[in-house]
Amino acid sequence: MVRTRNSRDQSIAFALTLTAGILLALCALGAAFVIDVLTFDLRWRHELQRHHAAGPELARSHSWLMGLVHVLPFVLGLTIVAWLAWQWQAEIRRTSDTPPRSRPETILSAWVIPGVNLVVPARAMAEMWARAEPDRPDRRGVVLVAAWWAALLAMVALGLFALATMPGQGATNVELIIRDHRFVAAGTAAIVSALLALILVTGVNLRQASGAKRAAEAGSPSWRAMRNGP
Repeated sequence: MVRTRNSRDQSIAFALTLTAGILLALCALGAAFVIDVLTFDLRWRHELQRHHAAGPELARSHSWLMGLVHVLPFVLGLTIVAWLAWQWQAEIRRTSDTPPRSRPETILSAWVIPGVNLVVPARAMAEMWARAEPDRPDRRGVVLVAAWWAALLAMVALGLFALATMPGQGATNVELIIRDHRFVAAGTAAIVSALLALILVTGVNLRQASGAKRAAEAGSPSWRAMRNGP
């Protein structure tokens, strides 16, 4: 019964990891497309500054940006849902006898609590990485989580700043050039954050699978198996 449950847990973990990974890759790809379009836009705005004709090219970049603006929020929303589902499953999937410090719902709710969401999600991810294989400490997990969290916070800060300072109707060409540079910076942070998150979810899943396998071979029940009974 325990073996069947562990096999089912591994299948669910693989499916959620794959889904989250694909969506994170799409987010990184989408941010790369945004940067590419903004780079194109910047090129022709600088041409316009030099009093060269650039109307058709700027209209084209505006059309591309509008298309991305309609698609990317949908992809981002799916990614957030997939991430939370993956994190929930990873939190309740135990590969050691050490119980969790906090309940999964408490950890997930920390994402939306101001102030708390600046610290707790990163700490929870670092603990999850370490708890996946407690007998095999890996300091790379701490570095990975720290880099991912720094990139994520940078993306949010740069994105909010770019949105808050975005010029309105009648903006000058110089103001639009500054706007493009700010969104390029936010997009770069988004790519780094998404790729590090992809490495993180894959690494946690692999460590949990390895920890569960060694626990089964040693005849030691996982924390979840003890909680649910044989």
